[in-house]
Amino acid sequence: TGMTRDGSYRIENGVVTGPVVDMRWNDSVLRVLDNVRASGTPTATGEFFPMVMPALKVDGFNFTSLSN
Repeated sequence: TGMTRDGSYRIENGVVTGPVVDMRWNDSVLRVLDNVRASGTPTATGEFFPMVMPALKVDGFNFTSLSN
């Protein structure tokens, strides 16, 4: 289970087209990792818990609801 946060943007054809509302998802980490089709360059992220992660393109990833 997870939720997007402020600062999430829609990207179409490699161009940022605007912000998206906060959304929730509920999925198996193993299923998501099994459906990774591409990954970007690992980038430092995390304000309170520093980490290095790549962007992932995942087939069949579905958001379950909007979040307030």
